[in-house]
Amino acid sequence: MSDDVAIYLDLDNVLIGALEVNLTFDINLILEYVEALTNGRIVLRRAYGDWRQRGQLTKELASAGFELQSAVRLSSNSKNLADMQIVVDAMDTLVDGHQYNTYVLMTGD
Repeated sequence: MSDDVAIYLDLDNVLIGALEVNLTFDINLILEYVEALTNGRIVLRRAYGDWRQRGQLTKELASAGFELQSAVRLSSNSKNLADMQIVVDAMDTLVDGHQYNTYVLMTGD
């Protein structure tokens, strides 16, 4: 089995959690922690969110190698569908032939 790591980030939910405990979101710090924790090589990075609201953060995630997946809110007070998108995308990797040793699901749920 490989030491490859796949990361799935529900950005909207993680940002809400960070705000609730007064933390600053730093994707590079998170990536360093995941690499140290897993001793692996992060080869898949996907972030899900409503990018219309995330100007600078979108650039930071793209610079860190994340594929940005749109998860637009269905109404002003509803959740987006990122949870289901993450599950489907993770399941797809189980049948695409790539063997990930570790899956990191970063969500607020």
